[in-house]
Amino acid sequence: MPSVTMPYTTQTSGIAVGDNDQFFRIRDIDQQIKELNMDGGIFYKVLNMLPSETPASQVKYEWAEDDVPAVSTKINNASGYSAVATGLTVDDSLGLIVNSIVQVAETKEIMYVTAVPTSTTITVVRGFSGSTPAAISDNDTLLFHGDQLPERAVANVNNGSTPTQFYNYIQRWSSGVQVTDIQNAIEMLDGVGQMPREIVRQTIKMKRQINNALIRGRRNAIVSPVSADDGFVYTTQGFEGYITTNELDLASDNGNLSWEAINSFANPLFTATSSSPSKMVLCGEILFSAFTKLAFDRFQPATFEPTLGATLQTIMTDQGGKLDIVLDKYGFPAGPTSGEGIVIDLAHVTLKELQGQPLTWRANVENNNAHVRQDELWGTASLKLSHESTMGKIKGAVAI
Repeated sequence: MPSVTMPYTTQTSGIAVGDNDQFFRIRDIDQQIKELNMDGGIFYKVLNMLPSETPASQVKYEWAEDDVPAVSTKINNASGYSAVATGLTVDDSLGLIVNSIVQVAETKEIMYVTAVPTSTTITVVRGFSGSTPAAISDNDTLLFHGDQLPERAVANVNNGSTPTQFYNYIQRWSSGVQVTDIQNAIEMLDGVGQMPREIVRQTIKMKRQINNALIRGRRNAIVSPVSADDGFVYTTQGFEGYITTNELDLASDNGNLSWEAINSFANPLFTATSSSPSKMVLCGEILFSAFTKLAFDRFQPATFEPTLGATLQTIMTDQGGKLDIVLDKYGFPAGPTSGEGIVIDLAHVTLKELQGQPLTWRANVENNNAHVRQDELWGTASLKLSHESTMGKIKGAVAI
């Protein structure tokens, strides 16, 4: 190389402040990354807010439910009965015995029960106690006036109850995050690629997945489809799996969501003796919009509920039942599910975990000799639901 005579000097034309030469300016970047919605799903959030359930000691856990015997039933005969018919078919006669007195709510006729041949039939004396016999229609209501005890008679004997048994499986979830030791050590924009920030992101993702499973999951216990060495895969049954009867189908016509339809659907949910006076309805944006338009007819504006971090609309049924309708856009995302919803009695749903295995972030699960840090979010969760008759589901709302 040729030699250079000292001193060696150079000249430039100078750098003007605010010019376009990016190589010489410090980048002006906000160090905080703006996160999107951090909602993990309303149903899972609500279950965590409810009183905690005793953790299970087994993956399969069981429970029983019982209720106070009914004090009314309905006639179950399409053609009805004449004013002289004595053999009646009803929805359920298990609350009646010989010497019971019943009254037809619609006609005020009182009848005396002389026999209960089956769980759905009774034999009666018509026009008891001076009442007037009258024709009875299908679905007329029979009100129970109690089991009468004649003078010097032996005590009436009722059937004892046998609680109904139910069970579910507890499901395990797991999601790991791995960062290198260099990533974890150097300063990066808002912690990108570093463990604390990744923990938050993975936790929200996992909660949304659990939220979906607790709504729509199906109970199962099968050998892992990946490898038999992995053992069994236990999946929990979600809310929709328990609701088999109480469903309101709008059939792609939001006009079917009328006050008459709401009362016809919701009032029986409150009539059950085990029902709470209020219920929560979780639904997607389309169904929530349909409810909001319905409520607006009665000047009931929607509000924001800060505890849930969601929009809430409250309506009352004609019989005084309270429905808190909550928008859960992650449990019922855009698409067909946004026109669906579930009606929850919060007194009868709980979150069940396996003993010693709540959903928790476990740090440093990787081998110590690896040049990475691996953390894992893992734990267990399952849904326990009792008294299905107090809850329901809605479907069929469409965007308009």
